Amino acid sequence: MSDAYRRAVDSVREVTRTEAYEPALRRAEEATRDLVAMVAETRDRTYEGTDETGTIVAVVDGAGEVTDVRISARAVRDLPANLLGPHCRQAVTAARLSMAQTIRAGLDDVVTDPVDWDAGARDPLTVWRDATRGLR
Repeated sequence: MSDAYRRAVDSVREVTRTEAYEPALRRAEEATRDLVAMVAETRDRTYEGTDETGTIVAVVDGAGEVTDVRISARAVRDLPANLLGPHCRQAVTAARLSMAQTIRAGLDDVVTDPVDWDAGARDPLTVWRDATRGLR
């Protein structure tokens, strides 16, 4: 548990010294702890995506940063050189979408309004960074 989180919980406890608030605070503390654990678990994983041909595979970490791009011999042979870059970008986007869908599935229990995830939406890395900016 982070010091900032612990201080927030302690300050709420100080303000709400009555026993009526204690069960609600315990539930909120447990929910927050579960959410932080889910975010940490998500950040520790890696996610893969492929281009439309299936010949280029990209791997991103839980922060959406590219850790690996594998270009098969078939891709080098079959794709024109000027299309290798766009296909690599497509694989990276697919990996980030995989990451975002995993995060969304994990947050379904926490979020009250459903998230409308459109494949034409903003880059998932930007969405992820915007959503987690306050958790740092």
